[in-house]
Amino acid sequence: MGCSLRSMFSVSALGLGFLAIPYLALSQTLNGAVSDVLLADEANTIEVVEQNGDSVVAVHVTIMGTPVSPLANIPSEQIPDQLRDLIPFLESRAPLQQSSGSGFLVSVNNKPRLVTNFHVIQSALKLGTTELVDGGKVEVTFPENPNIRLKVHVLGANPSFDLTLLELEGGDYPASATPLSISDSDRLKVGQKVIAIGNPFGLASTVTTGIVSAVSRFVPSIGQIPIPMIQTDAAINPGNSGGPLLNIKGEVIGINTAIFSRSGGYMGIGFAVPINMAMKIKDQLLTDGHVTRGFLGVQLNPTEMDEHMAATFGLDEAGGVLVADVVEDSAADAAGLKAGDVLLKLDDKRVKDNGSFRNTIAMLPPGTRIVLTVFRDGKKMKVPVEIGNFPEEGETTAGDSDALQRLGLSVQDLTQELAERLGYDSDEGVLVTEVREEGPAARRGIRPGVLLMAVNGAPVSNMQSLKKALETVRGDRVRLRVKTPEGHQLFVLVRMEPEE
Repeated sequence: MGCSLRSMFSVSALGLGFLAIPYLALSQTLNGAVSDVLLADEANTIEVVEQNGDSVVAVHVTIMGTPVSPLANIPSEQIPDQLRDLIPFLESRAPLQQSSGSGFLVSVNNKPRLVTNFHVIQSALKLGTTELVDGGKVEVTFPENPNIRLKVHVLGANPSFDLTLLELEGGDYPASATPLSISDSDRLKVGQKVIAIGNPFGLASTVTTGIVSAVSRFVPSIGQIPIPMIQTDAAINPGNSGGPLLNIKGEVIGINTAIFSRSGGYMGIGFAVPINMAMKIKDQLLTDGHVTRGFLGVQLNPTEMDEHMAATFGLDEAGGVLVADVVEDSAADAAGLKAGDVLLKLDDKRVKDNGSFRNTIAMLPPGTRIVLTVFRDGKKMKVPVEIGNFPEEGETTAGDSDALQRLGLSVQDLTQELAERLGYDSDEGVLVTEVREEGPAARRGIRPGVLLMAVNGAPVSNMQSLKKALETVRGDRVRLRVKTPEGHQLFVLVRMEPEE
């Protein structure tokens, strides 16, 4: 029985058609299903933004510029007497210094309050206080009325965890702005979708989306102690700081705080303070007016306890932290901990690494009793410890200096940690920590947080060089070169008070 090429082609074509019809139908069905899923996902994002966007504010910080004299570069002794009394009239004030960030509403004792990062408003605060500097102003705008700025005052602030709590003056919040719901950030999983809302580059109510890229990511440059940050690829840029990071239910999981960038802009890596931690800090600020941190008193070995390091101690698996030194008269010292101890458990919880252990200790209230499982000399033992209070960093002050008293200033060496927090690019200089109200320096516009860089042309890099420079001052006028956290360098001529 024969068969022509034509008939074979026809059968083959029919067969392909028979297969193609269900394939196309299946493809259309799948495409439709995918489209439905995408539409549902978009609808969910839109709903979250519409329900929560009005509760995210733009935070505006304004600081009056420092007065500048045209005679500031002239040594005091070379200024003619007839010009001295005219100096105040010759001064001009530097332009306003302005910055912005984000914030959002939370419920505090059933009342709406605003949360933002400490570094957003830091430049407007007197160092170590919640008081605004002279000429400083903090305001917010709501999406409902973006052209109307509303004044706020600071209820509490903590630089260690980069958190500030604000209250709107008058308390009249827009009707559409309600406190955001809070999620349990301890239950976050890598891969969860997130939504960031904020004020990047002054572009209010900007929405970006992404996922949780990592949890418990320790970033040393954020805060004054290690914080287990949420890492996300949602676009976060300058101005987003203080805004909320939301889950797909519209609940806050974190406070957008920082980015990793080589350009100053978004590079796919952003960090948020977990909301559980922020709420604990908020409660302490309201209850005690300050934040207390637990202190154990051990210096940990910087090398993590991997399986190779663990094996040298006779341990079968990686994990735990190695004590390199013990602080004298600390809680660890009182409990009998020693250098070389490996801390395996805190109560019944396994110790994973240095960062998480430090953070756990820091979040414990002083006086908390814990039990550490310690590996020493090939044996495990239980060691009870009562957590101490984190010691405040001592200030290297020159309060005894007669010249500084006559200027109305208290100062300290600029540490690298303070330089990073205040935005200085090096740790050289002497930091003004306090300015006496109505004193000579205050009248010339010097405020806490500025750096003293030179005295009468003599460079100042630390307290010792400042002391030497002040010893050479002759007469009652001194020319200071100062640098502000915003990067402005100015010459300020200050007339010291008479010697007593």
